Amino acid sequence: MSVPHSLPWEITLLHFSDCKHTIVDVKITRLKPQDAPLAREDIHNIKADTEGQRGRAAGLPHLEKLLARDDVFLIVAREDAIPVGYLLAYSLPRVDRDQEMILLYDMEVAESHRRKGLGKALINQLRAECVGDNIMKMWVITERSNAAAVRLYESTGGVAQEHDDTVIFEYVKP
Repeated sequence: MSVPHSLPWEITLLHFSDCKHTIVDVKITRLKPQDAPLAREDIHNIKADTEGQRGRAAGLPHLEKLLARDDVFLIVAREDAIPVGYLLAYSLPRVDRDQEMILLYDMEVAESHRRKGLGKALINQLRAECVGDNIMKMWVITERSNAAAVRLYESTGGVAQEHDDTVIFEYVKP
């Protein structure tokens, strides 16, 4: 795995303005294996806020193993130590070239922090983490009907590759 980690793990303090021009201080951090308890709590709280899924979070051994991998990017945004968003991405090696692709797999932003630039900041942080000549591209899948996601991805430089005949098949464990 050759994704560079030239930037420090704890990245930046960002200031966002909402429609009323109030300032929100948010710290965006790429989590490490020792952050597994924090990751578990953050994901649990954000999922509960956005999806009402109380109690859903992976176990600590799983999260520690996941966060130890260089090809996994779990980036969390916190305001005053309270989780307000996260992004999960994976680096995928290619078999046809010596490059990798980044799959932005999952992203959640708390209802209270939507439409304030936090999603854009999370994506930009991922892009900064993935700087290097070994990365071919970054990609994400969404539905055209998810207008907020489409606007977000376009505003961060994403270019839509529309395929009207694309079908995604999922296989469930037998």
